[in-house]
Amino acid sequence: MFLTINLSTFFPPDTEYFYSFPAGEDSSFFNNVPSWREELVAVRPLICAGPNVKVVTFSATQKEDVVDLFKKTGVPIISPNKIIVLPSEINSTVHGKKRNTLIKKALKEQTSEKKLIMAQPFLDKKLENLYQFDPKITVWLNDKKNLPCFVDKKYLPQRFYKFKDGKDFSNKKIDFKIPCVIKVSSSSSGDGVRICRTENDIKKAKKEFSKIKGTIVVEDFINSVYNLGIQFGIPYDKQKPIKIIGFNEQIVSGNGDYLGAVVNLNKEIKILDDIYKVLLSDILPKVRELGWYGVGGFDVLVDCENNFYFIDSNFRMTAITSYLYLIKNKFIQRSIVCFTGVFKGDKQSFEKVIQSLGGYKNKTLQIVSLSNYGHCYHFNAAMFFNNEKDIPLLAERILSKGISSKVLSRFSKIKNYELGF
Repeated sequence: MFLTINLSTFFPPDTEYFYSFPAGEDSSFFNNVPSWREELVAVRPLICAGPNVKVVTFSATQKEDVVDLFKKTGVPIISPNKIIVLPSEINSTVHGKKRNTLIKKALKEQTSEKKLIMAQPFLDKKLENLYQFDPKITVWLNDKKNLPCFVDKKYLPQRFYKFKDGKDFSNKKIDFKIPCVIKVSSSSSGDGVRICRTENDIKKAKKEFSKIKGTIVVEDFINSVYNLGIQFGIPYDKQKPIKIIGFNEQIVSGNGDYLGAVVNLNKEIKILDDIYKVLLSDILPKVRELGWYGVGGFDVLVDCENNFYFIDSNFRMTAITSYLYLIKNKFIQRSIVCFTGVFKGDKQSFEKVIQSLGGYKNKTLQIVSLSNYGHCYHFNAAMFFNNEKDIPLLAERILSKGISSKVLSRFSKIKNYELGF
């Protein structure tokens, strides 16, 4: 079974898609993602690749016990001959430059010329012939410092300062407006973003970012009523229209780190029509003219006066992409909380937990990606709900089964109904 709208809708036949977060700044991005999370991320395209896209993924996600459990969840997984599995030596015990070196070597040996799409591409001359289009376009679009080049400034937070690197940022004696947001411009998933409300927060950011090689920007803090993620697709065929896939409300930490998302199918947010219009008539056509195509998302803040601001661009799959494809194709037809969970135990124990939460098909839980290393199962999942008021109790129920999750722990502590995503 394939979803009718999927990655194959936007990419040419035989595309080889690799959703990864190369360690450190080796891909011109600042990534502080642990290795196990990169493995989990890379498996997400398996359920939304469609018939014409191959997926590059890690061996931890293709172990027999993982594959067996994943199939039983009922999600539409592509056939094994569409999966390119990286060598087992690239696992969650390998970090940093060593990991990147092994991955680049494997890509060179296992992927095809002019077929590769990498979510955060290595800018390595030895890999240049593998990419479908110039990877520097993706790198440029994903760098937040370049947002003013394709987004009208009235839809951007005011930018106070731009520093060439961490050393420049740390050494400058400037009194920053508080609160403010300090960002490593080439970061993703909340890495390299600090919401600073005190002078101590700024001092801490200076210390943490002092060795960053890339640009650092300081922007106005937007006091938002909505923190939205908007997902889009630009088809490789220029005769086909650009599409909006859907949206979610984002759950972030006090520092701005991405934790999870809520998709409430019964919630109407009127300002979305205006946001979509700006994307479809102005921003995304400019992106298409640069020669870029594929799937991606924008993070958008909406304030109490219904002003909206594009604060981040993600020209790749994001954490929510797979869920929205499942919703778009009616595989998921209920409202969901999207979260990352961890379960320590053997396959039999984990299987019992899944069954106790309503079975494999739907009810309380739907797993959408899964990995395993050393009897520790990491997974992304959707927790179903009918009414937002039920979320704390549902979260508590899942946690009681031995599952750990930052998002669910946060929701389970809410006693009065003020979720405050």
